[in-house]
Formats: sequence, structure tokens, C-alpha cells
Amino acid sequence: MTLQKAVFVTHHQHIGDGKGGVQRCTAEYLETLEAMGLEVQIVRIRNDQRLDTKILRRLNSSPYFRPVASTDLEHVLAAARKADIVFLNQVALCAVASQLKAVIGPSIPIIALSHGCEITDLLHVARLNRQLPLSARLRPTRKQALAQVFCDEVDARAHIDGVISLSDYDAQTETWLGSAASTWVPRTVKPDALDWSPVVGRFGFVGTLDHAPSLEGLVQVLDECQRQGADELEVHIVGNPPKLGEWLVQRYRHVKYLGALNDADMQREASTWSAFLNPIFCQARGCSTKLAMALGWQIPILTTTIGRRGYVWEQGGVVEANTSAEYVTTMRQLAQDSEKPLCLREGVIQAATTAASMTAIAAAMESFCEKVAAGR
Repeated sequence: MTLQKAVFVTHHQHIGDGKGGVQRCTAEYLETLEAMGLEVQIVRIRNDQRLDTKILRRLNSSPYFRPVASTDLEHVLAAARKADIVFLNQVALCAVASQLKAVIGPSIPIIALSHGCEITDLLHVARLNRQLPLSARLRPTRKQALAQVFCDEVDARAHIDGVISLSDYDAQTETWLGSAASTWVPRTVKPDALDWSPVVGRFGFVGTLDHAPSLEGLVQVLDECQRQGADELEVHIVGNPPKLGEWLVQRYRHVKYLGALNDADMQREASTWSAFLNPIFCQARGCSTKLAMALGWQIPILTTTIGRRGYVWEQGGVVEANTSAEYVTTMRQLAQDSEKPLCLREGVIQAATTAASMTAIAAAMESFCEKVAAGR
């Protein structure tokens, strides 16, 4: 590999002990860069917290708006001068790419490590903001917020040399947005099999509850449970924020809300589930990082075609049900036939053990980065 020294720029909260999707993807990107044989310097940054920035964000809520504290940007520039290649963790950091290029010149490639385009999930927030209790990310108005983020997405791609994404959909979207080079790499799966002893009719959901595609999918499934009168089913929900968990409890008789759990309690709880639920019915950004966790647990998984984006395996698989009616019907079948979850688990075990390897992913990323660097 001709590239040797890399700078990895990331917000400080995305590295550490956090178990959220962003932290998991960040850790995996770093692991891949190290598997490529790169000497990686991590530059941790903070959000711009100046008073005028906080005020202006009420008029411009785009994550591309002043994403880096000015003092931290100086650290990024200093590190980039000594690097062979620069990686920006998450696409919003592409907002500083023009300043980077002005300092390091065209010879050092800048690669964005995408967790998904911002506009993808923001569109769902705008679509659902009057139907579901989602967080307010549409300042100052829905139309202005969507237009601003979309324009920022396009403008930012003019100053980077390539993007590595987590799904084929995101890679295609990057090409549509004007990225000079685009590819995607699948997620790895680390086996961590549970001592599985399922309770008949008990299913589990893990996720960020104010993530629009996840909440919409969960609500559609729970609505269908009530429509079908599926009283034999119970859905245990793990995640934040608590106010949405309580909202779900008040609205649906099938729900038990458990809040956020530590690793030991999470595994103990998941070992009682007949299946892990991941109902995503609309095109979401990035990939469902929690699916890697469920595959590693080697318990039955019920998802959708969109829900399993970003994963590949050679054998086995998971169950995909692409409508809420089909989804709940499958849940009821699992609750009625104690042998069926056992059969589904075998497919998950095969998928987990034949998923993409870190060696293969590192080789693909290395090839992409070398081609981008050669084209400078």
C-alpha cells in the first residue's frame, strides 16, 4: 500500500464506550483502517459552541453548519499537513473539506466515511412530524430545513475525493449527489451467541426510538398487532428516549418498555425473545447497526429487505417480511409453532458465521483508496 499515514477526524463523543449505532460504525471504520495497515492519527473534535453559532442554528439546523469548533479545526489542519490521506467520519464533516483543501492542496485525498446521507432520514422526519412524536429537527420550517440540508449535501461533495458508505443505496445516492467516487462496504458480524431460552410469544426491539424510520416501522407493526387482535404476542422494547417508550406503553397493550439496558441485562433479556424485531419499511440512511448485534447473538431475526441493507453472507439468512400484515402474521406463526424459531436460528447462525470478513472489507477499502489517490 502506497498510503501510509492517515488522519481520522471524528467528533469526540463518537469514540469511546458508547453502544449507539454511530459509535459502533465509527469503531468498525477505525478497525478497518488499521487492518489496511495504515498508521492512523485520530483527531477528536467538538461542535462549534460559540454563542452566535447557537443563535444562528435556530435559523439553520443543518448539521453541515459550523460542525467543528474553530480551535479544533486548527488541529485538523495541522494533522492533515503530515498525512497521506484524510478520513472524515460522517458526511457532515465534509463542510470543512474546502478549508482542508486550501491548506493541504489537491495531492492528499479526502475520503468521507459515511453513516448515511443526512437528507434521507430528515425527509422521513418531515413526512412524519405530525403523525409521530419525533424530535424537532426542522428549524426554522420544514421546507427551509429540507432545502438547506439538500443544498449542503450537494455543495459538500464538491470538495471531497470519495465516499465510502455502509449500503449500496447510500453509495448510489452519493453518486447522485455528485461525489467524485463512491463505494460501499458491508458490516462485519462478531459471534457472541446467547444462552437462548425463548419465551413463547415474546419478541424484542432495540433502537433509538426517535429515529423516524424505526419508530414508524415499530408503530405500524404494533398497530397491526391490535388490528389482528394478536393478544398472544408481547413486544419488549429497549432504547431511549424514555418519553417515547412510555408513549408506546400507553398506546399499545402488547408493549413492555424496559428503557436502556447495560450489556449484561441486555443479553439476559434478549435470550428470552422468540425473535429480534427490526421493522424498517421506508428507505433509511446507512444501515441498521443493531442487526450486527442480533446476528452475533445468533437468535432468530425478523426484519425487512430494507432493514437488512448493508449486510452480506454466503449461507443462511434472516426472515424478511415487507408489509406490516405479513410481519405480524410471521410473528404469530413463530408464537404458535415452537419448532419454527429453532429452524430460523440455524439460518441466522449460518449468516453470522459466513458474513463479510474484516480482511475482505479492508482489502476492498484499500483498493478504493488507492484508486482515488492515483486519480489525484
